[in-house]
This record gives sequence, structure tokens and C-alpha cells, in this order.
Amino acid sequence: MPVTINASGVVPSVTKTVDRESVCQTTTAGAHEILTYNITVSNGGNENAWIKVADLLPAGLSYVRSSREPTVNDGTTSYYARWWNDVGEFGYILPDGNGYLRLNRSMGPSTSGKLYIEYRVKVDAGFVGPITNKADVTMDFGGFHQFLSDTALTDVNYCVYAPLIVK
Repeated sequence: MPVTINASGVVPSVTKTVDRESVCQTTTAGAHEILTYNITVSNGGNENAWIKVADLLPAGLSYVRSSREPTVNDGTTSYYARWWNDVGEFGYILPDGNGYLRLNRSMGPSTSGKLYIEYRVKVDAGFVGPITNKADVTMDFGGFHQFLSDTALTDVNYCVYAPLIVK
């Protein structure tokens, strides 16, 4: 992940992680492995920035709905992703009609300049292969525009479990 320092003093970065680098799929119907993804966007500079995060769920994964207390008056008690920052703001994200999680908002500089997004997915039954999950972030500040991305990788392997018999 390259770090860019530009003339406006904004030092943007994005990191995407997954809690498991490999999982085993079995033939058991309904057995889905759960993965948790985290995205961290940082503005280490000295100016506010406008950020746009776009994260498309790759093939082989499905969002896991999570429950929450209805702390806002939007009538919903569930979400697919949540976000928060270092100054106590938070919110929830639903995927759009194209399968993207999107978040557009202002981001402060330096110590208040971190934003976190977390969501859970299940590996679809029968899916085997590598999963590359990429987060794209654009940051606009002053007259400058910066594009950043990072990926998290998980290998989904087909596993056969055989009993160990000792004589």
C-alpha cells in the first residue's frame, strides 16, 4: 500500500483485512464459513477530506445480516455493515442494488482522521477457490483527488475429513 503525501498536506491510506486467510468447505449442507472484513481509512494530514468508499462483494460470498438496537429513527433493526470513527460518530450501511457497500462522508485530519468499516459474510455452499476482496477509496481535499485501494485474500479449499482409526 503506497503512502502519498501531497501538496495540500493530506496523507491518505486504506487498509483492508480479513480474519481468516484460509477456510475449509465441506459437503455438509448449510455449513457456511463466516469471514469478517475490516476497512480502515486514514487521513494523517492536516486538512479535512471528503471520502468515498466502495466495496463490491466478490462471487462466492453473501452478506450476513446483523442485529442492532434501533438507535436512529429509520425503522430498521438490522444492518450488513457498520462504520465508526475516532470522534464517536457511527452508522450502518446496507448494500446498494449492485452489491456494493458504499459510504460517502467528510473525514477530519490527523488524530480524528480515521474511519473504520466492519462487515461479516458467509462463504456460499459449494464455493471453492481464492477470494480477493477489494476496497476502493477516493479522497477529495482542496483541489486534489486521490484514489486508493487495498485487498484482503482468503483461500477456500475443499476439505474431506476422514476418521482416524487406530488398531
